[in-house]
Amino acid sequence: MNVQLILALVTVTGVTFLDWLLGILASLKTHTFSLQKLPGQLVTMILPYLGGSGLLVVIQGWITQYVGSTSTGGAVPAISLGAVYVALGAYALKVLSDVWTKILALAPTTTNPAPPAVPVLGSTAAAPTATLAQPTPLPSPTGAPPIPPVSAV
Repeated sequence: MNVQLILALVTVTGVTFLDWLLGILASLKTHTFSLQKLPGQLVTMILPYLGGSGLLVVIQGWITQYVGSTSTGGAVPAISLGAVYVALGAYALKVLSDVWTKILALAPTTTNPAPPAVPVLGSTAAAPTATLAQPTPLPSPTGAPPIPPVSAV
């Protein structure tokens, strides 16, 4: 058996079980965890993928044993080895995407304060108004009465 291929299968298995564990944690966070659903999850989501991946590794081992190694057997073992790596890689990408989604679901959420209300043109809601301090009139240097400030429109 190819040690690198076994290592790839073990890695995919580990990532699959990490995904499964994060799914359990996410369901605990959302209060939707059900112990009765765990066996069904194992049968429908884990065993088909890992069983198929394991079967590919076994078939590759059989091809290597009976047809020849990739260095002496020609194109058939090399092509089948490449196909197994592509299948394992595609499955690993799918599971890693699921893991990332579950990590984001488990991350604490922050609540942002609501933005200030902006009145819409033509709405009946009163727009907030600001009152400005009125300037104090300055005395005239000639002794004439002070000029009142211009009022804002």
